[in-house]
Amino acid sequence: MTWPFENDTSAITKKLAKNSLKSGKMRNILIILTISLSVALMSGLALYIASMQTANSRQLENLQQVFFYDITEQQCDTLRQDSRISEMRVTKYGKRSEIENYVIWPMYIEQSEGKIQSAEISEGQYPMSENEVAVDVSYLDRIGENLKIGDTVSFSFYDGTQESFVLSGLTDTGSTSDVYPVYFSERYAERGSQLKDTLFVAAAQIQDARSMTADEFLDTIHAIGADCNIDRPSIGENSAFVQSLTFNPKNMLIALCIGLVVLFAGVIVIYSIFYISIINRIQYFGQLRTIGTTGKQIKRIVKREGTLLFCIGAPLGLAIGSIFAGILNAEGWSWKNFLIWGGLIILVEYIAVLYSISKPAKIAGKVSPIEAYRTKGSLQNCKTPKHLSRKITPFSMAKMNTSRNRKKFLMTSFSLAISGIIFMVGSTFLTSFNQEAYARNGIMEYGEIRIYLSENAAQVNELGYAGVQVNNPLNDTFMQEVSQVSGVNGIIPFEKLYCTFEYNGRRDKDFIVPFTEEEFTHLSQYMETKDRNYSDIVKNKEIFVLKNDAVEEIYGWKFQPGDTIKFEWFDGTEYREDVFSVGGEISNEKAYSNPECFTALGVSGWFLMPDELIRTMLPEGYNINSEVLLSTEWDSKEAEITQQLNSIVSSSDNLQMRTLRDSINSKAGMYNTLLTSIIGISIFIMMFSLISLINTLVTNIMTRKQELSVLQSIGMTKRQLNHMVQCEAGLIAVWNIIITLLAGGLLGLMLIRGLNSIGMSYLHWAYPIWFALFYAVIVLIMPAVITKAAIYLLQKKSIVERLREIE
Repeated sequence: MTWPFENDTSAITKKLAKNSLKSGKMRNILIILTISLSVALMSGLALYIASMQTANSRQLENLQQVFFYDITEQQCDTLRQDSRISEMRVTKYGKRSEIENYVIWPMYIEQSEGKIQSAEISEGQYPMSENEVAVDVSYLDRIGENLKIGDTVSFSFYDGTQESFVLSGLTDTGSTSDVYPVYFSERYAERGSQLKDTLFVAAAQIQDARSMTADEFLDTIHAIGADCNIDRPSIGENSAFVQSLTFNPKNMLIALCIGLVVLFAGVIVIYSIFYISIINRIQYFGQLRTIGTTGKQIKRIVKREGTLLFCIGAPLGLAIGSIFAGILNAEGWSWKNFLIWGGLIILVEYIAVLYSISKPAKIAGKVSPIEAYRTKGSLQNCKTPKHLSRKITPFSMAKMNTSRNRKKFLMTSFSLAISGIIFMVGSTFLTSFNQEAYARNGIMEYGEIRIYLSENAAQVNELGYAGVQVNNPLNDTFMQEVSQVSGVNGIIPFEKLYCTFEYNGRRDKDFIVPFTEEEFTHLSQYMETKDRNYSDIVKNKEIFVLKNDAVEEIYGWKFQPGDTIKFEWFDGTEYREDVFSVGGEISNEKAYSNPECFTALGVSGWFLMPDELIRTMLPEGYNINSEVLLSTEWDSKEAEITQQLNSIVSSSDNLQMRTLRDSINSKAGMYNTLLTSIIGISIFIMMFSLISLINTLVTNIMTRKQELSVLQSIGMTKRQLNHMVQCEAGLIAVWNIIITLLAGGLLGLMLIRGLNSIGMSYLHWAYPIWFALFYAVIVLIMPAVITKAAIYLLQKKSIVERLREIE
């Protein structure tokens, strides 16, 4: 604000700021690049996450909000007439058929107008005739056939039958799943062997669901189900839609954390650039003070410079970030998101820039003419040297120059290191994220090959899995044969007693997993039970419940300790039933990560029971193995082991096999996406470090033209000069590398340990040695190249011409 009695000098300060910018083009370019990168990364992340939420919201508008499973045609008609349902689409899902290491899933989806998304046919049309089908292009890639519309395609189903159809359409979902849908026509759904006997599934949207809370929505769909005589377990809400009704700040918090890190790195680099620029222009500001410029006016000049540079860099960065977000997720692009988040990021970044230059502006405003005259790029007094004489070499002169202004040297090193540390932390996460370890997460943590009872065989058998266990292929002969395979080190069997339970008026199917007395000593520390003795549990016929929270979500109630549950099971010859009491539950998630509890919890359902008690429910020696996990010499004998086991498993129609390689391949898409994202962010952040390095080296040389010329005039050769400048740059680079590699490695270790503590056990800390070497090489090579180029440009003029120049 200018008072009436003051002279308005704003036009003068603006002009001086513009003139100052014209004289430091290299510095301006570096600051603009820094601001652009910071805005681009922050806006790109924010707009990308916002676009994901927008795309998700748009997608949810075209998806079912609830499924009503296993309903009759009459119930379908009743649902259609319910005014609380705004739209409904009827589907049918047949039994899945396992073929080698993938699954085909027959289904029919009603073709009608409406919001609820149907199968999107990318080529051809949805099947109309009974002998027509549509499949995804990924299925054709899997079977290795280049089929066209009108060609014949054959399927082998779980019951051993084989049928041929005309290919009428193709979808292209981009899915990497090993479960492939096969779409049939309405006529086939009525008369075809794989769908005619299956019940309907209704996909529906609820009237005004968007205005409801999550609890109101759940109450509404349960009420609709009750009115149509549909049991609660047959009602499956779209969990993504339910979550959308509740504000979930998780993604935005992640973006905020990353954005703050990027903003911090940008602030440090911009501060460093302005600080070095002002230190190197001390004499210029002193001259302004000499002619009457006040400290306040000099602050305005510096801030004006920052504002002008921001006005160039910020829009450029916002454009880059928007393009980045648009390319990654074009479906979620929204001008509303762009205006809101773009405006917010521009505001935050501008505040950050003003904060970054506030301290350098104060330094510039406090410079006195006398101090400026005596200063040559240094604002702190040098201590009197201990040695009156010293050996003069290019390296010793480089050390003396860096020690003239330790604050400037430390600020430069810190601004370089902060970006490098962030780069190293991201690299540590990437290096520690082992694709195999992630694929092992779960049951394969202790083995590489699963051999289990075939879903096809269970679907064909009228008794289900219990019927397959009557002549269980996972018997002693099988175990002996597998153990003789070269490279198989151990066999871990898993047992399941398949049963039907009755509780709280509900009858449903599940299975019971046994636990031994030895396993009980480990399980008991996680059990909420009164009886702490294994024999008492057997005597009292107690059963233990798992995942009771999931039970409540599905059924609307929990298993209560002390209550009784009626079980019915097949013992190999006949069905038997008995009543057991709920002895307690295991709700502590740490139990699942305890290796001593693995065989009991690795493939568990709702129930655990003492092994001794289960043996009284079955004939002596009855085999209830359902799966085996093999630990092998996988790294050295993968192909050999897989081939031998395939030949063993293929001899039985009742067995299926899945290897660690199958799991890795199914998760490759997710891993590649993560890899690309982290590398992209890390490179962005490393750019801050490189920009700061370039700024430091170039400004150091260009603002010391007279000093370097004087050194040459008293006898320093061109080679010695070049060596001295490169040593100065090398000292900065070496300190940067030391700080980055040590601090970055330590923070990376802390990050991985922290993530391990919250359940991400597949992250195995590994120092990112190759990323560290890459960073070190870049940081060492860049100074050599930049200083050589800068010295070359400097020496285009003669020594006399350079000496005559006035800073």
